[in-house]
Amino acid sequence: DHSAIFSEGFFQGYSPLVVLVIALEAGGGLVVAVVIKYADNILKSFATAVSIVTSTIVSAWIFGFMISKLFVGGCLLVFLAIWLYSKKDGVESSQGSLSTRPKNLPQQTSEIAMMGIDSRKSSG
Repeated sequence: DHSAIFSEGFFQGYSPLVVLVIALEAGGGLVVAVVIKYADNILKSFATAVSIVTSTIVSAWIFGFMISKLFVGGCLLVFLAIWLYSKKDGVESSQGSLSTRPKNLPQQTSEIAMMGIDSRKSSG
C-alpha cells in the first residue's frame, strides 16, 4: 500500500460517492460538536433519535421497508420523552419567564469549574 500511495496518491480508487459519504460523515461530526457546545447531551440524544425515526420513515416510503408495531411504539416513546423534556413545569426564573431549571444551579459548565476554584480558595 505504501508504494501505491506514493505512486497514485492517497485518494486512489475513491469514487465521487465515497467522497460524498466522507464529507457527509465529517459534516455530521461537526454538527454534533456544535449541538453539544451550544445545547446539551440530552438534546443531542433527542436529535439522534428523531433522525433515526425520520430515516426509517423515509426508508419505508422509498424502499418499501415494513415498519413493525414495536418500532411505532418506540417512536411514540421518543416523541413523548421529547415533549416531556421540553414542557415547562411552572417554575418562574429570575427573568420572570417560566423555567424548568432551579435558580441555584449554574447555567454553564464554566460556572461549575469556577465553583470548584472558589471552594478551594475559601478552604485554604
